[in-house]
Amino acid sequence: MRSTDPSFGGSFDEDQFREAIRKTMNMGLPDNESMRPTFRWKVDRTNAIADPAGDPYVWSEVPTAIVTHDDVQVPVAVEFTARKSAAEGGPFGEIDVSRVTLTLLDEDFDQIAGADQVILSGNTYDIAMVAPAQGLFGVTVWTVYGNAVDES
Repeated sequence: MRSTDPSFGGSFDEDQFREAIRKTMNMGLPDNESMRPTFRWKVDRTNAIADPAGDPYVWSEVPTAIVTHDDVQVPVAVEFTARKSAAEGGPFGEIDVSRVTLTLLDEDFDQIAGADQVILSGNTYDIAMVAPAQGLFGVTVWTVYGNAVDES
């Protein structure tokens, strides 16, 4: 879809831009699909009687509903930030974790919105936050931040 304002950005082709950015993102992803970023949702269990956190008061109780979601892979740009080295640690030891910053286009973000985790090369990162959306004419760009849970 092209921008309809002829005075500013009228020649910006949003579909062509998305295609070029996706190609660039795919160039930076591992060839092995099992090592590509995989978005994952935690299993959502609903119990008849639960505490404020959603956990059952009686752990042997069978949930009234269980909602699962298939893992999803979409083109994404990945920026990895390693945790500080032991030499940089404070008096209480190392309390920092590695982080990832993921950049996605609007149509791809729609497929992973609400995911709880992202798996990168076998390492698990909790999705900590989604930054406010940024735009480029009719294209929305999303930035997702994750913190390491399990690293090999």
